[in-house]
Amino acid sequence: MEISRCASVGEFLLITDNYRSTLPYETNIISSVAESVRNGSRTYDAYFWWVIRDTSQKVIGLAMRTAPHGMLLSPMTDAAVSALATEVAKQDDELTGV
Repeated sequence: MEISRCASVGEFLLITDNYRSTLPYETNIISSVAESVRNGSRTYDAYFWWVIRDTSQKVIGLAMRTAPHGMLLSPMTDAAVSALATEVAKQDDELTGV
């Protein structure tokens, strides 16, 4: 499993497009916020765009945080949540909730 933080919202949207299209209801808020950040209608103090991939590089989950808000998660396995939590703890010490 690979956990990566995207450098930009554009990269995040591109990488997660297929995954989000297969789960449109479950990823609606994440997609809507990301699109509004990309088009400039929303801004936040900080951005965290996370992608979880399996060993074949297939996207199996995603998460985002727009500070000062908590993190939003897509559906994912317990193992993916655990791996994501480990990585997020290294890079986002201001996370207030999920």
